[in-house]
Amino acid sequence: MLQNINGIPVIIDLYCTTSTQYKFPRTRKKRIQKKWSKQKSNFKNVPGAYLIQGRLVCHPSIYDNLKKQLDIDEHKRTGLNKNLVDNFSKNWSLAFNSIEYPGVVKCSSA
Repeated sequence: MLQNINGIPVIIDLYCTTSTQYKFPRTRKKRIQKKWSKQKSNFKNVPGAYLIQGRLVCHPSIYDNLKKQLDIDEHKRTGLNKNLVDNFSKNWSLAFNSIEYPGVVKCSSA
């Protein structure tokens, strides 16, 4: 699925994961650590994201977190409440007609 975030094309892929080691040996010997790092049973797949040729390929959970963070940042930057903005954009004509502007004569279309 192709989305856009701030002009960057985003491809959402369920299989975009990275493997990270979650089991480690208790010993400090390098030889044992090297053996554990080669065993696939010590790794698990976690959601990941990659930037490839100007496109962001990411897991759906990372996309949701990114979208939520950008929405929070946008509302902090503008200082507007999301519900207020949504209601205003839906009913912009009602909001525009309810405001009185000095020196402006409203014409009714009949």
